[in-house]
Amino acid sequence: MILSHYYFYMTWFKKIVTLVAIPLVLVGCGANLQTFKNDSFTMSYPQEWIAASNDPTSIFTASHANRTLRRVDGILMVQTQPTMETNLANLIAANSASLQSTAVNQNMQTENIKVANQDTTLWKYERVGADNKKVQFRQTLVLSKGILYTITATTEDSITNVSDVEASVKSFNLL
Repeated sequence: MILSHYYFYMTWFKKIVTLVAIPLVLVGCGANLQTFKNDSFTMSYPQEWIAASNDPTSIFTASHANRTLRRVDGILMVQTQPTMETNLANLIAANSASLQSTAVNQNMQTENIKVANQDTTLWKYERVGADNKKVQFRQTLVLSKGILYTITATTEDSITNVSDVEASVKSFNLL
């Protein structure tokens, strides 16, 4: 009798876990991303965000706005800068030193990744804003034909799954 109750509860437990866990895993694996493409590159960004390529400070921006508070609470940006430096490792070292010397950057972590078929670094850090909300940052660099691409994403913890933002940064690919 006890074994039949155990079997009954375990069967239902497995069904519930399957129904709940699969959607959560899909969200964490970037299932909520859409793709942006122009003549130079492609990249993914969170589905509920709005993409624009007319920002004068960057060649691509996607953002999430909190309409109630009338402010932007997440940004994904690709910026370009001409450079005479041909060694990406030197640019990575300089960016790393700059980020680590900025006092407001907390919990700095780095990860060696491949973006646009280049070995690069993903910087992960956070800042606490004036409103005491924690903001997550993800940033990487890509170098191509004398152009340095800086891909940066920020999001408040409560807005977007940080793994989606990280997947967006990693998805950058040159055409």
